[in-house]
Amino acid sequence: MSTTTRSGVSKRKKLPACDYCKAHRVLCHPQIVGPCPRCEEKGVDCRTTPVTRRKRRTKAELVQSKASSNSFGNDAASPSLSSSTNTPGSAQFIEPILSCGESSSMVIMHPQDILEPINLDEPTPVPPTLQMSSEIIEEFMQMPRNAPYDSHPIRTNPFISLSHLRTKLQAHSWDLCSLTPQERVLTHCLLTLLALHSTNPSVIGPGEVSEEGRQFFFTVLPLKTPVVPDLREYGFRREGVVRQLWAESLWLANQEGVATNTSKENAASCWILGYLRHVILGKGASAYSAAFVYHMRTLAEEGKISTMSDDLLKLRGQMIGDAIPALMAGKNIPLTLNDEFLIVPHKPDSLEHLIDKFTTRTCTTAEIFHSIHTFTHNIICLSRETVEHLTGAYARSQPLDECFLTKHFASLDIFHSFLSATLRQIKLQLVPSRSTPQTMYYLRVCSYGLSSSWGSLVLVLFELLRDRSLHSTARVDNLDDGNCGNFSAGISAEMSTRRLSVHLHHARKLVSRTAVELTETTRDTPSIARLMPPKDLARWARFLLAEENIVDISRAQCTQALECIRDVFKLLGFSYADRTGIIEDIDERLASYAVDNMLTQLRQQDDVWLHESTGYPIVNTNSDWLGLEVGL
Repeated sequence: MSTTTRSGVSKRKKLPACDYCKAHRVLCHPQIVGPCPRCEEKGVDCRTTPVTRRKRRTKAELVQSKASSNSFGNDAASPSLSSSTNTPGSAQFIEPILSCGESSSMVIMHPQDILEPINLDEPTPVPPTLQMSSEIIEEFMQMPRNAPYDSHPIRTNPFISLSHLRTKLQAHSWDLCSLTPQERVLTHCLLTLLALHSTNPSVIGPGEVSEEGRQFFFTVLPLKTPVVPDLREYGFRREGVVRQLWAESLWLANQEGVATNTSKENAASCWILGYLRHVILGKGASAYSAAFVYHMRTLAEEGKISTMSDDLLKLRGQMIGDAIPALMAGKNIPLTLNDEFLIVPHKPDSLEHLIDKFTTRTCTTAEIFHSIHTFTHNIICLSRETVEHLTGAYARSQPLDECFLTKHFASLDIFHSFLSATLRQIKLQLVPSRSTPQTMYYLRVCSYGLSSSWGSLVLVLFELLRDRSLHSTARVDNLDDGNCGNFSAGISAEMSTRRLSVHLHHARKLVSRTAVELTETTRDTPSIARLMPPKDLARWARFLLAEENIVDISRAQCTQALECIRDVFKLLGFSYADRTGIIEDIDERLASYAVDNMLTQLRQQDDVWLHESTGYPIVNTNSDWLGLEVGL
């Protein structure tokens, strides 16, 4: 074919996906004539709505737009969040959020077009442009009230007075301008967090919402349902609106100086901003987390923190929420020992005393809840020691302190004995004849909180030893044995590597058993809001997906643990966009396990048939050889 002929052939342009496939986030095969195969199979009307792409703005236009946005009530084009169902090509503009001036110009924009392509880092602060109707604000502020008990994370923070904000907003027709500047910043942060669980079409875009998607957040024991629905599409659909609200909250927080001006409202705003960074990005110990600790310390010094037992337990929970993310990220714990006792002036009992009490008699629920003070104190101390001596930025640059590591393992063994005794006591109380439904709910919350905090501690330790072992092995391999000077260094490095492998094997066995215990308590979690963030959960999945880590547990236990993690990811995908690919990796591993089991059963049947027909003895099946055979 000549050049002229080849250039004259034009490529056929790919047809756009239909509305049904686009709403369900599945691959579409559009046809020139007639419906696509999926719509034809489902029996739905195959329609394709034309999409007009916006012109990409130049860098100069972006700089000019940012410079002109110098106030809350700027006149820039404002996207809207309306309580009514927005169809493609239409939007309703009611009142700009946090704007007390004149209304903005009416420019149509869909929630999907709010941001540039999503990145995986914290959004850049931008002035508020989203508009929310009074109906949307009222709906959002009522969400925590409708949640059973304290299942919503907002209700677990003692500094957030939702009833005060609701009363003040309701008296002024849900007008955000009726609030003080600090209250407006807090409300904007609250709306960002509440948008993670909303099913309103203005947040997740047009399209049907299944009944599971509407009710799962308020369902008690959701992981014990016969079939766990896959809700990941909603996390992607809401991502643009959530990140826009988050970016605006950061801008407002910077304008009002919530990190430096101490008040309960600012403390709550800092906690929400740090919480968002942890649950969405999997990053801990942010500047706002440190600011929240600073506010707690200052409020405690001024005597402005409640001393009620329920609030003190919530504050203990907030301390764990600051320590564990920092531990998982390898950052310094922002909470000192003096801060801990200043904020919660409660002297915890010794672990040995509680272990003796919990193993010799049946305790009451009040004694179990009282032991949370001891648990949080010890888990924070162990986390701080781990960061300072093992996983912190400075500790990673130093040689491994084996003396401390040996003592640390002994402390972990004692703490695990206390954890096991406490979980047994909780299990004894989880019967209707001993506890009310509300008490059983909080006991399950404690059970999962204890297990997940302990699991984070041992998982981080294992990952550190694994990385050090890989580095040490590579160093030994690179030494030149022919040089006399390097010979002695090689012997020393090899001995250090062997000692490190012993510690690594101990940690691997500990984490394997912990993974099984953690997933068992996860199945009994009373609310999805209490589960660990997807990024932290993915680390557990990757641990179980590595075959060399399956020690001290059976194949059946590993299978059940992976199935539990897969179900959690399906539900957490309702709030967070899942880009980990963990569900597909787990399904692939479970399929290989199923093939192994089938081959084992067939081989056993062949052995029985051979024994009955010839009288030869039955040979035991080698599961390792079977796994190799399947891999080949």
